[in-house]
Amino acid sequence: MLGPVGDTLGPGSVLAGGRRYRIEEKLGSGGMADVYRACDTKLARMVALKAMRPGLSFDGGYPARFRREAQAMAALNHPHVVAVHDTGDEPVPYIVMELIQGGSLAELLGAGRPVPVAQALGLASQVLAGLAVAHAHGLVHRDIKPGNVLLAADGTAKVADFGIARAAEGVGTALTRTGVLVGTPCFMSPEQVLGRPDIDGRSDLYSVGVMLFQMITGRLPFEADSGYAIGYLHLTAPPPTLASMGIAAGPAVEAVVARALAKDPAQRYPDAASMRAALQGHAPTGSARQPGFVPPRPTRPPLAAAPRSPLSRARRLHLAQALVLLAWVLLAQAEWDWLVVPVVLGGFVVGVPGLWVSCSAVARRRRPLSRIDKAKAFVTIALHGGVVLFLTTGIVAAFMSSSGL
Repeated sequence: MLGPVGDTLGPGSVLAGGRRYRIEEKLGSGGMADVYRACDTKLARMVALKAMRPGLSFDGGYPARFRREAQAMAALNHPHVVAVHDTGDEPVPYIVMELIQGGSLAELLGAGRPVPVAQALGLASQVLAGLAVAHAHGLVHRDIKPGNVLLAADGTAKVADFGIARAAEGVGTALTRTGVLVGTPCFMSPEQVLGRPDIDGRSDLYSVGVMLFQMITGRLPFEADSGYAIGYLHLTAPPPTLASMGIAAGPAVEAVVARALAKDPAQRYPDAASMRAALQGHAPTGSARQPGFVPPRPTRPPLAAAPRSPLSRARRLHLAQALVLLAWVLLAQAEWDWLVVPVVLGGFVVGVPGLWVSCSAVARRRRPLSRIDKAKAFVTIALHGGVVLFLTTGIVAAFMSSSGL
């Protein structure tokens, strides 16, 4: 029976024969299903009821995926996997699961808020425990992310949403459908991005590595404007270190994250149990305090090795030009005519390269010049150019007067 809102479920709707599950309130929505808090009237307990949206029940792919999720979760009985109690198809396909009161890991992370390293390692270890059971049953989750990790009231992590899980040894369903990646690009492994049909549990370990990185730093290792751009980064870009994000988690934790985020599955941990053992071996104790991150001081190169820019060369030539002009003025007052010619030649030697260096420095400038830089460049070019023009005019005039022209 559908609820009072017509063709959608809502508070007061009942499902299954004998009106067993009565919907109390809506908890959340996903791409193809809504999750409700419901009352199991037969066993007098509260459950979570995940119901497919009515408009999708006529598409053969979505009901099949829904049934696959129910079968996958029903086959797993583990404290770190959300338990499935019942399934049904009327009026829409639905799954009845245990009700987790604490929300999801995505809600815990909030707006980029990291969690303490010890807590992050503990949560990742619990997720790996649940995945180890799934992998032992030949299932690859393929969509491990904070939104699919539910937290009980006591902080226990439980893996949920096996909607796109598939058998590890079989060909299974394609990872792409009509040009759209099936999964969450931010947490997809490189082989999953490529659409390889032979992925195994190590793909989930990569996703756990991404999630662990996000828990510790509050940020994703790869971010871009589109899902395909993020997938390209998963394929090509080296993952950042925790230290580069300002987190001093220690070399042991850095090594675990780096190995989990290896591009080649063969370089990752062989299974979830191995990665979980590595995390538990390096988890800090409750009394241990994480030292604050102190960025290293940048080493200062020797002064002799400091590069000199074209503008600095222009300034030196500018100073030399000013000294030449000063000498020319002093010599003209002292009437030392025999020194006028060397000073004029010196003016040319300094003025012509100075004019060239000043113009080339402005032309090669990549960033726009500020008003102050424009004023300096104008004064420098005007000085060098004016001196060269003045000396050239004087030499030509002297030559013409001596020749009687």
